[in-house]
Amino acid sequence: QANICVRTSFLLSSQRFQSISEQLVCFLMLTLDQMGTRINDLERNVTELMTQADTSSVQ
Repeated sequence: QANICVRTSFLLSSQRFQSISEQLVCFLMLTLDQMGTRINDLERNVTELMTQADTSSVQ
């Protein structure tokens, strides 16, 4: 009887850990994807500013 309770408790803990781990991985992947998008936007904006600065210095 006690052995079954220990196994059940272990399985529930293991399932809970698995669920939390999956949620954490999804959160981290989403966060990294958002950071990548922001970096791409920043690079594009810097390129545009550099182009504008070059154009301004020619005039």
